Amino acid sequence: MGNFAKITAGDEIKFLDIAAGGTMLAGSDNWPICVWGVSKECKVFFRTHISNINPEGDRWKEVCQPDFSLAKLSVGPRGQLWGITTQGELITRTGIDSDNLTGTDWLEISITILGLQDIYPTALTVSTDSVWMIDCKGRVFFHKGADVYVHNTLLLTDKHDTNSTSKWVHMVMDPDNIICFKSLSCGPENQVWGLDNENRVFNRTDVSPTQISGRSWQPIEDPKLKNGDVG
Repeated sequence: MGNFAKITAGDEIKFLDIAAGGTMLAGSDNWPICVWGVSKECKVFFRTHISNINPEGDRWKEVCQPDFSLAKLSVGPRGQLWGITTQGELITRTGIDSDNLTGTDWLEISITILGLQDIYPTALTVSTDSVWMIDCKGRVFFHKGADVYVHNTLLLTDKHDTNSTSKWVHMVMDPDNIICFKSLSCGPENQVWGLDNENRVFNRTDVSPTQISGRSWQPIEDPKLKNGDVG
């Protein structure tokens, strides 16, 4: 197992959240990982020139600020960047590819779900083909697809498009076994793990290419995971 090395950020940068991903970004042989950070001042940074021979990268590059303040980030295996704002909105970064790792613009994502109100995101995780979100009530939501565009077609639901249909699905719990989640984490093959408010760890069962949302939550019984964390 490798050792940790302190990354100098400068006295002027105090980070609130760090997220890493992009290991499956097409054409990124010399860029094995994409690392993003958001500071306590809600400024967004990207770690430049990370490579196999320079795993720590060179410096933190500030990325053009959105019109809102970011609080949390998640990066998918293909470099997809999603975030939660301090106002409880979801946003994603458009234009990310192997030639432009920091992307081009920000897009607000609709989280309107028919029949549900007071959806205030508190955590999210991005996988290869999906996004999972937790709201302030511990409810879990699933979004099929994590990419912004495929073949120039917008796949996500723009918050300001009143004619669009939300693609979020509320993952309804068994009424006899309600689980209140506080953290989720995805793997590169769309696997999902969760941590509830009692610090119990769960795995999403029966995840497959044809059923990427899986079927149910299965507790992981391992005393080593007690009081642990995922994400």
